[in-house]
Amino acid sequence: MVNTINKGQVNMVFIRDPIKDEFIGFCYEFAIVKYGDDLFDLKNDLIEASKGYLEAVSKIKASDKLLNMSDKLPSEFRDLYKVMRFEGKTKLRSDRLPKQFSNSYKVGNAFLVPACV
Repeated sequence: MVNTINKGQVNMVFIRDPIKDEFIGFCYEFAIVKYGDDLFDLKNDLIEASKGYLEAVSKIKASDKLLNMSDKLPSEFRDLYKVMRFEGKTKLRSDRLPKQFSNSYKVGNAFLVPACV
């Protein structure tokens, strides 16, 4: 789905980085990435950042392109999203996740949250 100022959807991914012992959350469509020690706080921060981003784009009447920025995400996040989104409908295989996240998946710390803003 392509987002417009009048209609759209965002997808948020939250995963634990076992190497840095922190959570990573990102909004795929807006290319917003946040880090934090507490998953609950991180979810709230990312939701608020996404709402603020949408409000700012709307206020300045910017191009709809700013609501479809996934190509600006680091490749490991785009790859993770694609695996979770398209293969997650069946059983996710950790060998298909980007290498740095494969251990996180094995312990069940990765999930996809579709959200409407």
